[in-house]
Amino acid sequence: MAQLSRARRRWIGVGLAAVLTPAALPGQTPTPARPATRQTVVAGDHYQAGWLHRLLLGAHYRDLWATPLEVDVLDLSRFAGGLTPTGCGGRRQTKVLRLLGKDGRQYVFRSVDKDPTLALPPDLRATFAKKLVQDNCTICHNLRNVVLSNKSADDWDNTVDMMKNAGAPITADQAKEIKQYLIASFPEGPRPKPAVIDGPIKVKFDIWNVPTPGSRPHDPLATPDGAIWWSGQFANRLGRLDPKTGEMKEYPIPVLGGPHGLINDKDGNIWYGGNWGGHIGKLDVKTGEYKIYPMPDPKAKDPHTPLFDRDGILWFSVQNGGFMGRLDPVSGGPRR
Repeated sequence: MAQLSRARRRWIGVGLAAVLTPAALPGQTPTPARPATRQTVVAGDHYQAGWLHRLLLGAHYRDLWATPLEVDVLDLSRFAGGLTPTGCGGRRQTKVLRLLGKDGRQYVFRSVDKDPTLALPPDLRATFAKKLVQDNCTICHNLRNVVLSNKSADDWDNTVDMMKNAGAPITADQAKEIKQYLIASFPEGPRPKPAVIDGPIKVKFDIWNVPTPGSRPHDPLATPDGAIWWSGQFANRLGRLDPKTGEMKEYPIPVLGGPHGLINDKDGNIWYGGNWGGHIGKLDVKTGEYKIYPMPDPKAKDPHTPLFDRDGILWFSVQNGGFMGRLDPVSGGPRR
């Protein structure tokens, strides 16, 4: 779940308060008109946890889910001339309340928190895997990312490996349980079939699987010697492929890096932006050793997209800092 703006938190609270506020049913005595009041609600108090739980499974967005919010209470007897419940439901993990207003319009309230229980086969609904998914996924994502992803078994396997590499606080055994749960509960659905168009151009794709599952390989870089380099951002490493032989070698980064963006220098060394570690790194391809250039400005936490100019100066962007950086490999000092 991303950080919410104050306005969005307010409307989320309004929706929760509306769902929790009793409405006048047909035949009941209408509720007398009264001024709107305010109420304090908590979107996900069940995500709050003690220090040991946080140590083992992570803090993430628990505090945000458990933050009390003061919101306006929507008076169902007055809004839109009065709202009457007409039904409830929801697909899989969302609870839905439908109401009809005297203005003739239909109003629908949906729960903010998602519960994957009903999406599970009955024999999995009380398992530890369900709790792991609820605890580890909804504190970082909306569960629509799970339900609407339409992944194959191999895709789910890679996704869980990728999240584990990125720091999800789960063990190998827990990752296995989560994979089994996701594969069984959210199987791959039908996809649109591609249309083959005849033409003079023929394209062939060669695919190589990288050695570390879930490393999120990207930023492919073709170097003059014919090799292909990639950054395994989530596994904190660089990799090299020889397309002729298929031979691969990975180079783990000794510090937190999260490499993003690759470029080679005139000597064949590979440079990357330490997007998670606030540094620029250089891999000496002859020795396999790294040299780390820390950012001098604490605001420069996420450098990436390094490029060399004609004078051999390395330029890079600082994504959330909102500025550019410059590094002279000779003097060895990056600066803003």
